[in-house]
Amino acid sequence: EDARASLARIQQQGWVDDILTPQRLDQLQALAHHPQNLLTALQTGPQTLLHGDAGFQNILIPQEGGRPLWFDWQLTSWGAPALDWVTFLHPWHYPQAQPPLSPASMHHLYLEALARQGISAPTFEDFQHQLDAALLWRWLIQWAPLLGLYRERLRADVQARLYAVFQRLHWPALDRWTAGPP
Repeated sequence: EDARASLARIQQQGWVDDILTPQRLDQLQALAHHPQNLLTALQTGPQTLLHGDAGFQNILIPQEGGRPLWFDWQLTSWGAPALDWVTFLHPWHYPQAQPPLSPASMHHLYLEALARQGISAPTFEDFQHQLDAALLWRWLIQWAPLLGLYRERLRADVQARLYAVFQRLHWPALDRWTAGPP
């Protein structure tokens, strides 16, 4: 409901530009009104404990080796690993970010880590499909409501950072998703 209302507000206010185009808004609105395929993709395959805010701001990496420690668990839930993974990937796609590995390399390492934990990892192609669903779902539940409420007050530097992520992550996922089944 929040995504639908926010997307409608964005359209009504004419808050479109070269990045948040009318075509993308129409595609997102269609997904917001009929999210069944996104939800099916997220429910297919392995499910695990989710942190809910799996960004590097919530992990402590000991200097002397040792195991990383995760904190800030108030958004914990159960679901598809791709939901946490897209949260982790988001800041690595800011214009100033310098990821340690390519996104594809990070995906492969993540799938290997799932397998080591006994979670039957999907194929890379199936994971990409689930990752696309997670990216679009997170856009609908997080970014659409935020943009719908605060678009006119969004600082130019913050908008540029978000738009860079949308260009690198969300819009390719939207293009793949609307092109049809993998």
